[in-house]
Amino acid sequence: MWLSNFQERFDWLLLSAMALILFMGMLALYSFSETAAGNVYFGKQLVFACLGVVMMLFIAALDYRHIARLSTLLYFVTLVVLILVLLIGEPVRGTVGWLSIAGLQVQPVEFAKLTLIVFLASFISKKSTELGEWTRLIASLFLVALMIGLVLKQPDLGSSLVLLFIWGSMIVVSGIRLKHFIVLLLLGSVLLGVGWTMLADYQKARLQTFINPELDPQGSGYNVLQSMVAVGSGGWTGKGIGHGSQSQLNFLPEKHTDFIFAVLAEELGFIGGALILFLYALFLYRVQRIAARA
Repeated sequence: MWLSNFQERFDWLLLSAMALILFMGMLALYSFSETAAGNVYFGKQLVFACLGVVMMLFIAALDYRHIARLSTLLYFVTLVVLILVLLIGEPVRGTVGWLSIAGLQVQPVEFAKLTLIVFLASFISKKSTELGEWTRLIASLFLVALMIGLVLKQPDLGSSLVLLFIWGSMIVVSGIRLKHFIVLLLLGSVLLGVGWTMLADYQKARLQTFINPELDPQGSGYNVLQSMVAVGSGGWTGKGIGHGSQSQLNFLPEKHTDFIFAVLAEELGFIGGALILFLYALFLYRVQRIAARA
């Protein structure tokens, strides 16, 4: 009875899109697994993929309203973990954002993004009848600022901006009034201006080269330019799995993480890259449908 109910409620289209995205990601990692480092990347990702599927099935079987009841606990546990990262975390490329667990490196801020979404969804829905709109906005911003502050201490500017974007997006979709939205935009513009003066030089360079990587082609813009070369060299049909010159000859930095899409675009071409984008669009569409029904 339970299994039959579970199968009826399960979104097989969503699962299919996710499985194909996972397969293509593993395919990209497999393409350079002939090296010792490549084998490590592939093996670790395979373990995480299996753990992720088990966790997905477990959470899919739960009533999401039970998760909402744990949202406050999840938020404070996340804060404690982020504090632990600053105290005992392992530095990776100048950022203390990783914990080593059983030989595997875990980045807690990735879990913090999910926790923040769950917490804000619960907080905003509960407080919408208890607090005035401005009070709710300020209280939620304060709670998010605590998390962002800990992430900035690592320092991880990119993840901090993602957390801020999550808060802003959820506030907007919660249905705030237009005048409050305009005030938030103006306040945000002022804070961005002040925040810019507080950034380190390398952080400013990162933002500038994100907009125009050719400002520093041999420095902070190098990674982005190399990824563009990789994508362009793939042409329509790609060079074949394991035959991408940019990725296989290590011209493409961080090919197993930040620029994994460039690897696939080079080896599978425009057709493969377009397929990945289509699968993500399908994935997001089904997620939106489920959220609307819930």
